[in-house]
Amino acid sequence: MPISMSEVLPWNPMIRPATVADLGAIRDIYNFYVANSTCTYQIEPETEAERLAWFRERSPAHAAAPVNTARLLVPLEAKRLPAQ
Repeated sequence: MPISMSEVLPWNPMIRPATVADLGAIRDIYNFYVANSTCTYQIEPETEAERLAWFRERSPAHAAAPVNTARLLVPLEAKRLPAQ
């Protein structure tokens, strides 16, 4: 079920749980920071199989998923913050 964030952000973004279909974009974003920053300790780009395994380990349907695992959420519609 989408969650409204209108009290937190200057527009009303709607978010939803991530699905396998989102993993390509998620991996692309992550790999950009692997190559261009120091915000991750990973030094090699992540493969599609590695991201899928990562996602499945954290899926609420996975019996071994830790109880307190943060769920991955994605926007229903892409918006940018207004210029400050």
